[in-house]
Amino acid sequence: MVDKFYSILFSRHPDIQKKFARTDMTAQRKKFFYTLDELIKHLEEPDKTLSDLLVLGNSHVDYGVKADQYPLVCDALVEAMKSVSGKAWTPTLDAAWREAYAKVADIMKKGAALRRPSKS
Repeated sequence: MVDKFYSILFSRHPDIQKKFARTDMTAQRKKFFYTLDELIKHLEEPDKTLSDLLVLGNSHVDYGVKADQYPLVCDALVEAMKSVSGKAWTPTLDAAWREAYAKVADIMKKGAALRRPSKS
């Protein structure tokens, strides 16, 4: 599913793919999968991932991620899950994943907003 996600994201948004030019994509896929796994494990205990998501959002500033790119990632993620789920995918699952992603993205954006401007 993670391979499918990046394939969809990069084919739709080559500008985002450029941000990964110096990235070890094997390691990146593992990190992304691990993060998704942790979020799913703690769906009922979101406080356990709050600080990690704030830090993750803050670090994404270094990668050049902008707030308007979060929905693009959501669309690619949901599309990847839908494509691997086949007939098991439902509108209810679609809505639930979009809602969950929106909550995660909101926390990450708050983390990004905590970044202090660099002194130049």
